[in-house]
Amino acid sequence: WSAPGPILDKIEEECGELREVIESGDKEKMFEEYGDILFAMMNLGRRLGIDPESALRATNLKFRKRFAHVEDGLSSAGIALGDAGLEAM
Repeated sequence: WSAPGPILDKIEEECGELREVIESGDKEKMFEEYGDILFAMMNLGRRLGIDPESALRATNLKFRKRFAHVEDGLSSAGIALGDAGLEAM
């Protein structure tokens, strides 16, 4: 692919395929389609000059920080994480 647009189209196509196989419940096909999405995402990162692994690491760090904030808020409110519903979080 020479531009990001067609890669994004491919990602959308692969997401549609994954939705279909999720409905079928076929784990092997879900595995395949999920891998296809990851492969297309890697190509998008390459095209955009973004290292996919670094981007994923940064996102994981951001999530951990946000989740720690949620945990602190629950703790301050005297709510155990296991007892907290989505709304409390």
